[in-house]
Amino acid sequence: MEFIFRKNECKKIYLPQDEKESLRLAVDSLIKDIYRVCGAAIKTENAAEADIVVCSADSAEFSVLSGGRYAFNAAEMFTYTLENGKIFIFGADDLGAIFGVYTFTEQELGVSPDVLFDGVQPERVDELRIAEKRVSESPYTPFRGWFVNDEDLLSGFQSQGERNIDYFFYKKVIHPDLMDRIAETALRHRMNLLIPSTLVDIENPVEENLIAIAARRGLYVSQHHIEPLGVSHYGLKAFLKANGYDETPSFITNRQGMEAAWRHYAKKWAKYPRVFWQLGLRGASDIPVWVTDKNVGSTDKERGALISDAIFTQYKIIQEEVGGKIHTSMTVWMESAKLLGTGNLDLPEDTTVVFSDVGASQMFGDDFFSLPRKENTRYGVYYHAGYWNVGPHLAEGVNPWKMEYCYRLARKERADNYSVLNVANVKEFIFSIGLNAKILWYGEGYSANRYLEEYCARYGAEASCVKEGITTYYSAFCDGGEAWYKDFCQRNNFHYHAYTDLPFPTFAINDGWLCWFIRRPFEDKVKFFDPALENSLVEGVSRMEQAYALFEKLGEKLPIEKREPFLRGWQNQAHYWKELFKAGLEVFYAVKKVAQNTGLPIDGHYAKAAACVEKILSFRKAAYETAWTAWFSFDKKLDIPGLYEFLKTESEKRKA
Repeated sequence: MEFIFRKNECKKIYLPQDEKESLRLAVDSLIKDIYRVCGAAIKTENAAEADIVVCSADSAEFSVLSGGRYAFNAAEMFTYTLENGKIFIFGADDLGAIFGVYTFTEQELGVSPDVLFDGVQPERVDELRIAEKRVSESPYTPFRGWFVNDEDLLSGFQSQGERNIDYFFYKKVIHPDLMDRIAETALRHRMNLLIPSTLVDIENPVEENLIAIAARRGLYVSQHHIEPLGVSHYGLKAFLKANGYDETPSFITNRQGMEAAWRHYAKKWAKYPRVFWQLGLRGASDIPVWVTDKNVGSTDKERGALISDAIFTQYKIIQEEVGGKIHTSMTVWMESAKLLGTGNLDLPEDTTVVFSDVGASQMFGDDFFSLPRKENTRYGVYYHAGYWNVGPHLAEGVNPWKMEYCYRLARKERADNYSVLNVANVKEFIFSIGLNAKILWYGEGYSANRYLEEYCARYGAEASCVKEGITTYYSAFCDGGEAWYKDFCQRNNFHYHAYTDLPFPTFAINDGWLCWFIRRPFEDKVKFFDPALENSLVEGVSRMEQAYALFEKLGEKLPIEKREPFLRGWQNQAHYWKELFKAGLEVFYAVKKVAQNTGLPIDGHYAKAAACVEKILSFRKAAYETAWTAWFSFDKKLDIPGLYEFLKTESEKRKA
C-alpha cells in the first residue's frame, strides 16, 4: 500500500516522550520539510493514530513500536520502512534515528540537505505518492565532522556578542540562530561531529552557546587542533593571569598553572555528553611550542618527551573529569609528524592520529605516507574545502575528483576512522560539503561522478546543462606550478610529497593564492615570472568564461524559486573567478615587463586589474540583494574591497 501525502491533509507523527531533544528537533525539521513539499504534519501523543512513527532503540517503547523486527548491529544505523500505509523510522540511537529522518526527507521528499544555505526549495506538489519499501543504512566512517574555521563571513553576517581575544579576525561570535542552522545542515548531511568555530573560549557564555547548540542537536563537539582540552594559547594566558599564576604558558616553567588551566577547561567541556577531545602542546597560534617557549630543548628527543608528557597529562585529566569512555585525537601537523615518525613522540594507544592535507593543495604530504601505522591505533584525516590564506576561501576551488582520490588514499592507508572537513564559512563550499559527506557515509562505492549526477538532478530538466557548467568550472583551476608549491611547503615546514600521473594538478591556482600573488608579485623569495604561470592564467580565464556563459544562460531558464539561489551560487562564483583570474593575469603582465626590463609603464595593468575586482564587488552586490544581503559585510580574510583599493593605489603609484 502506498503512502500518500496530499495538499490538504495533515499527517500525524508519533515520537516517544523519552527520546532525546536532538531527535525531537529532527522531527521538527521533518514537519517543516513535509510542509515544503506537500500537505502538513503535527505531532501526536497516540502511537496508534500516527501516520509516521519515529523511534530510537534507546527508547523504552522501541520493542513495542518496532514489533521486535529490527535489530541494529552498528552505531548510527537506521531503517525506514513504508508498509500498510504508514511510515516507520527507527535508529540504533538518537543519531541513527536523526539520520533516518533526514535521509527520508532527502530521498523521498526531495529536500536538499543544503536547503538552509543554498535556498533551493523542493517543488511543492498537490500529491506525493511513495511506494512500499525498506531502506537500511549505516556509516562507513565512524566520525565525520566539520570545522567552521576562519569564519569571517559567518560572524560578520549575523553575530551575537564578542570574543575576549586580541585577534582582529575573531572578535565577533556567530549568532546562535546561524549556528543552529549550521548544526542542522551538518546533520542533514549525516555528519556527527562539529568544531563550531575558531578558538572557542568556553569561559565566554556567548561562545559556549555555540558548543551547547551543537551538543543539543546530538553532535559530537570538538576543538581546534591548537586548543588541547578546549583552551587556546590566548585562553591559557587569561586563566593564568586571573588565577594568580605566572602568566607564561610554559609546561616547563609553569607546569602547575598549565595543569590547573587544562583541568578547569576540561571540567567545563566534560558536561557535554559527546566530546572528541584534542590533545597536544603547541605555541601561540599554529606553530611549534619551542617557537613560543624558549625553555624547550633543541633536540627531537627533548621536544618529543615534553609534548608526550603534556599529552599523557591531558589524557589523565580527561579520564578523571569524564569518568567513562573518552574519545581523543591529535592532529599530526608540521613538527608532530616528524616527532611521531622518528619515535620521539608517544600517544595513548586509543588516541586517534589525524593527518592533515596541505591546505594550499588539498593533497597529503610525505608524513601521511611515511608514518608507520600501529595495529591498535586508529587514524583519520583533516581535509580542507576552505583554507586561508593561500587556498580556497570565497568560492569552490577543490577539484571533486581530487577529493575522491585523497579519500581513497585514506582508506588504503588505514586513515578512515575519522574525518574533519574545514568548511570555512559553509555557504561557499556547499558542493564540496555534499561530496565529502557522501564519501564518508558510503565509503568505497561512492564516486565524484555519481555525486555530480545526483547533485545536478536537483535541477530537473536542466540537469545536463548544470553538469556541463560545473565540469567546465572545475577544469578552469589550472596548474599553479610544482616548483612554487614545493618551495611553499619547505618554507612553511609542511611535508611536501611528489605525486606522479595525477589526472589533476597537485597545486591548482585558487583565490587565496591569487589574492596573495596580486598583493606581493615582486617578492624575491618566490619567482612569479614563469611562462607556465602565464599559460595557466590564460587558460583559467578562458575556461571560467565558458563556465560563466553556461551558468548565465542556464540561470535565465530556471524557474524563479531556483534562479535566485543559482545566481548567488554557481553564477556568482564563476563570475568571481573569471574576474579574479583576469586581475591576476594583468598583474602577471606587469611582473613580466619588469622581469624583462622593458622600461614600459605598468600602471595600465594595475588599472585593468582594479577594474576586474570592481566588477566582482558590483556583481556580488547585485546577486545578494536578498535575505543574504549582508553576507560579504565582513570579508576580511581575502578582503576583496581592500584588494580593489590596493590595485587603484598601485596604478597611481606606478605611472611612468
